[in-house]
Amino acid sequence: MISSAKASDLIWSGFLKSEGRVTFYPIDRGVIREALLQQVAKPSVEFPDCVIAATMKENNITRIYTTNPSHFLEFPFIEEAADPRQKPHVS
Repeated sequence: MISSAKASDLIWSGFLKSEGRVTFYPIDRGVIREALLQQVAKPSVEFPDCVIAATMKENNITRIYTTNPSHFLEFPFIEEAADPRQKPHVS
């Protein structure tokens, strides 16, 4: 369980005051709730990444390009998190 004060602080500090973030999918109460649950389960993952992951889960998105793939690979429903700055490995 997460306290309402902790949830409020996470939402404000980790997401709402971050003006540089871009959202492509609607974020409703269910997504925010899922993000809070994910943050409690994985405290090392930043809350904005939990919101993105929860949005991905809600919309059945399993792949993401991100400069921080390690955070997204923490979520079992994300199949691939690739850093676009890295060159793909050629076999």
